[in-house]
Amino acid sequence: MIYKCRNCQFEEARGCLPVTSCGLYMLFLMGIATFLLTAAVRMVRLYLRGDVPHQQSDFGWWSLLQIPPIILLGFVMIFVAALVLDFMLSLIEYLVFVLRKCPKCGSRRWSFGFTRGFGL
Repeated sequence: MIYKCRNCQFEEARGCLPVTSCGLYMLFLMGIATFLLTAAVRMVRLYLRGDVPHQQSDFGWWSLLQIPPIILLGFVMIFVAALVLDFMLSLIEYLVFVLRKCPKCGSRRWSFGFTRGFGL
């Protein structure tokens, strides 16, 4: 990410997060979020169900109506989890970077990290 000194407007690109906005990075975060949400749901289901063997239930054809809202809610949860994960990674990188002194003026007044947007 790019950080700007609030005192002298000096910009420096540091850290491990990308300098430009990139959809591939968002897909990577969504993949990690999917893994974390899936693991959390499986642990909660295992905790609530216990060691009861799987029983097949017959809900009928109308149970198919709940599939589209569940899929939509799943995508929304994955997207929100990816945004939260991105914010947490950006915050950690900022907290590490803010300890540096500016090479021009020597102050420690850095802006929060930002990107240029698609390399333009």
